[in-house]
Amino acid sequence: MSTEETPADVIDHAVHKAWRAHLPTEDFTVHDNFTRLGGTSMLAIRIIADLRRELKTGLPLTSIFEAPTIHGLAELIRRRSRSLERSYVPMTIGHPNGKSVIHGKTAFVFVHPVGGAVSGYWDVVQGIPQGIECVGLQARGLDLECEPHVDIPTMASQYLSEVLAHHAAEDVVLSGYSFGGLVAYEMAHQLEQEGRLPAGLLLLDTHVPDQNDSRPSRIRDLRALAAAIYRLPIAQLESNGEDVDDREVVRKIIDVARHCGTLPEEYNHEGLPRLIEVLALNHRMSYTYEVPDYKHDIHLIRPAGSGSGDALHAWSKRCSARFVTHDIGGENHYTLMSGVHGNRIAQLLAELWLR
Repeated sequence: MSTEETPADVIDHAVHKAWRAHLPTEDFTVHDNFTRLGGTSMLAIRIIADLRRELKTGLPLTSIFEAPTIHGLAELIRRRSRSLERSYVPMTIGHPNGKSVIHGKTAFVFVHPVGGAVSGYWDVVQGIPQGIECVGLQARGLDLECEPHVDIPTMASQYLSEVLAHHAAEDVVLSGYSFGGLVAYEMAHQLEQEGRLPAGLLLLDTHVPDQNDSRPSRIRDLRALAAAIYRLPIAQLESNGEDVDDREVVRKIIDVARHCGTLPEEYNHEGLPRLIEVLALNHRMSYTYEVPDYKHDIHLIRPAGSGSGDALHAWSKRCSARFVTHDIGGENHYTLMSGVHGNRIAQLLAELWLR
């Protein structure tokens, strides 16, 4: 590394040190792209964890999506201390070969699922054609300096304000996986109420929660989500009785996550309690959300053979939009976004909105 590229201050030095510790090569400059150097989602988690410890910052796990170079990531850390934006995460990552080709102003917006992070869209974003803007919306509550949202309409309104600071409404395709689909739907509805429309709306296996579900059923569902998302043993999350205080359920999940040893070490930081609290809050918000009417086209992606005709029926009962369904494979709800299935979602996005 040349003298002019040597890290200039504490932040630059910390970022350079973290990259050197985790990337499979030390032959890089401050302007080299993370992905081109062999970076993966797990290596990104480890680098961000190091920076959190070293710089005492609440840097989101998705920061390398936004700033995939040493120089860019250092600038992002400086900028975050002055920025009011807490959810908007540019996710476009440079590809190893070829020149970028910009297709108009289209931007794909991915709203976080119930866990609050947008890292689950990694495989989808990697399959989007070069030069197309991709944006993630992560839960503000994951930033320890912010209070979590408590209802979907407020969340959607604040997310829209951040998106529209960068893009015209008619240029964005709003999408969301599971819980994120509810928020994307509400964002589209709010735009419709203002006489504007997004370029498109895509729900990724999003179900309308049954508000008549019993409280024990909702608690079981929360435990199952925590077990699936954070790879926790479901048996250790259970209690002797179903009539348990919600806060006790959250405390139990946090305790198991800290001690069961199934989470990567990088997740066991001071933000872990907030991570679980955001999961529980978002889960609760979905059951209190009153689905408003929406009159324009909606695309719904489902795992093949998922038997989710009930989901389409539930949506059709609540809004007058025209639904177009797409079965793209995937064993179940939890495998829909990964690997080849994520790539198929990217291909569908391109077919629908980049023609």
